[in-house]
Amino acid sequence: MDPFAQADQEAAQGENSFLDDEVLDLSDIEAVAGNPLIPNGTYPARVDKAAYKLSSNGNRMFSLQWLVQLPDHEDYTYRVFQSPTLSEKQAGQTKHQLNVITNGEINWQQFHGPTVAQQLIGCEAQIQVRQNTRPDNPFGESMDVQRVLPAKASMGGFAN
Repeated sequence: MDPFAQADQEAAQGENSFLDDEVLDLSDIEAVAGNPLIPNGTYPARVDKAAYKLSSNGNRMFSLQWLVQLPDHEDYTYRVFQSPTLSEKQAGQTKHQLNVITNGEINWQQFHGPTVAQQLIGCEAQIQVRQNTRPDNPFGESMDVQRVLPAKASMGGFAN
């Protein structure tokens, strides 16, 4: 039996008061660390969430949440996270990736990180991902974005 079935049905009806008193039996559900992994490869993806902020090292960065469309699926269902930075070593790569994502529509002379982050939401591209299963990975098993490629529909060029 699905322990959330009744809650989902009530939530669909717009009732949330049941959450205050709800008690579920989750003893039969296996705890899983990290996100499920998908095979290494290149997938159509769409930026679902984007924020511009400082990394733990003090570098300006974008925090991107991609929704990936898996083969034989119509919807974008799998989440992959990416944090490209504007650090001295990565700024050129990040600029290239942002150009690809937005099809070159960023005004680099008037760059405003929060505005660019909002501009990224909903943009489509292809992302090449690789499983990160290194034991020193603090996030457990995860997916790393290796490359950002133009969406198949826009396979043209982009601005520098």
